[in-house]
Amino acid sequence: MVGLCGTTGKSEHSMQNMSQKLHYNDYECNYKYLDEKLKIEIVQFKKSFTTKPLVEENESLIGLWGDIYSYEGENKKTKKDHLSDVKYFSDKYRKHGFNFLKNINGEFAGVIYDKENEKLHLISDPLSTHPIFYTRTENKDLVFSTQLQSLPLHPSVKTSFDLKYLYQFFTYERVLGNKTPLKNIEQVHPGSVLSYDLNSKKIKNDIYWTPQYNPRKRNYSKVVREFIDLFKDVVRGRIDEDLSYGLYLSGGSDSRLILATLRDLYPDLDLTCYHMNERMNREAKIAKKVAEKSDFDFVLLRRDEDYLKKVLEEYSPISLLSGWFSQVHSLGFIKKIKNEVDVIFNGLNAGTILQRGHTPKKRVKIPYIGYYFYFPKFPDISSIEDFIDIYIGGNGAIGRKGKIPSYLKGLKKRDFISSFQSEFSNQENCIKCHGVRYASFDDFFHSFSFYPITNDQGYIAYHSEVNSMATEFPFMDRRIVNFSLRLPEKFLLQKNLVNSAIKEINPQLAKIKHPSSGIPLKYSWNLQFLGKKLDMAKKKLFPSQKWEGPWGDVEEKISEDYFVKEKIYENKDFIKNCRFLDWDKILKCYSKHRKCKNRKEELLSLLTFIENPLKNMLND
Repeated sequence: MVGLCGTTGKSEHSMQNMSQKLHYNDYECNYKYLDEKLKIEIVQFKKSFTTKPLVEENESLIGLWGDIYSYEGENKKTKKDHLSDVKYFSDKYRKHGFNFLKNINGEFAGVIYDKENEKLHLISDPLSTHPIFYTRTENKDLVFSTQLQSLPLHPSVKTSFDLKYLYQFFTYERVLGNKTPLKNIEQVHPGSVLSYDLNSKKIKNDIYWTPQYNPRKRNYSKVVREFIDLFKDVVRGRIDEDLSYGLYLSGGSDSRLILATLRDLYPDLDLTCYHMNERMNREAKIAKKVAEKSDFDFVLLRRDEDYLKKVLEEYSPISLLSGWFSQVHSLGFIKKIKNEVDVIFNGLNAGTILQRGHTPKKRVKIPYIGYYFYFPKFPDISSIEDFIDIYIGGNGAIGRKGKIPSYLKGLKKRDFISSFQSEFSNQENCIKCHGVRYASFDDFFHSFSFYPITNDQGYIAYHSEVNSMATEFPFMDRRIVNFSLRLPEKFLLQKNLVNSAIKEINPQLAKIKHPSSGIPLKYSWNLQFLGKKLDMAKKKLFPSQKWEGPWGDVEEKISEDYFVKEKIYENKDFIKNCRFLDWDKILKCYSKHRKCKNRKEELLSLLTFIENPLKNMLND
């Protein structure tokens, strides 16, 4: 666990309990700043700790958790070169003031203490990849942390579960916008500076970046060339030749593009490719073939029968109640990987950003098998009301099924929907969703799933990675995000830039099949689309066939593995005394799942919640 936390005021209370929550294993060390009005602590991985994450310059204290890659101002791109991340951050602030944030490229949470004016500034990056949670005490002091679970440990913080948002977690797997399941605790708005005056104790929030969808009509081949040049630059900025590197390699396209780019840029690079699976199935065999074709080492990280249980127990101490524990894919292998490489590359969120993977699509239900066929076209909607209807209806991955778990006490569907709808507004020339502002409906529609990135139910995978070891996510680079916001809808939905780039960079890798379609990447988007749909239909029609994907059949696993029942009974006293959980209905839910009446989503939400230490901290 790593991150930053702090508190203002002259409180005699120590931050020890709060900061301890930022320590997760022996790979971390910390740095502190203390004075009469402010306390700050930053925890980083030891290998990242070659320089202090806090620097003092010109009556300012500047702290940073995360990575800075470049500065895109003054009509040229400036790399950080020899400067540390925090020094580079500080240098740009000194030269440009807060205007530097409009051009800085990185994944980070920042803090600036202006001693002369006695103001504290909390800074979130454009997508809020490293969210900063904050609250106010009774005397209006500010308490903040990148670890949600640490805030209730501060003696002056009074909070409890906010059922309005907690029910959203149970139903949709996460809470949207800058809201959290805890009362009076929010996260800093993405792409903004939250300023706190230590004298007046007033808060001001300035947004420096919002996504703007501005598609441009261009020749597709030129767009592919531009993307390749951009992606190479992104990857190049993430390599330090003094470090050793690994890559999470699936059989699919996104990680394959990272591999192809690394081989192209660094012919002598020694890269270890890690693939997680239960066995050498179709996906694993394709991943191995891709690695060996590129002369890279291939390592199969084999998940054992207890893997899900171990991940649940290991991730719970840092869980944000955003996403299901089953998506924390690599946590059980982190110690092994850390002993072998310094940094690992991850292809996470390529589909979300470059293909709008979690944005609603047109669909039709296929009779008899109950399967939805999604067309590569956005639905005809133009208002926030239409969007809410689609979200509640569970269109695609964006809203899950929207089914309220049966074990939540006294919750009526109409009240839940009304409460959810109240978090959206269209006024003051902007769209507002759970506290986050978008300039227009088009901007909202195209960026909702990644602005902030915590809106993505898969964010839990990113969060577990950055809190476990040094990880690079090239598809989340700000330049890639801005590039995607210039793509016309046809290129987003009926083309595959990643496949096209692989075909240009390494034609041999493009000849290898995609495990979901069974078709080599070099062939057209139409053939890939058809192949994937046929594979999905086959799984629906013949559910007894062996699982050939990378993540395993979670539905089957929680049905057959008795750890689910064990965890429910371990928490029996808490559940029976809980004001919003029904013990008997939880048992009935589990029983139905065991009888092949799929209750996977309800059970995953339940397990993620009852294992979270917050339930004991709040006595709720």
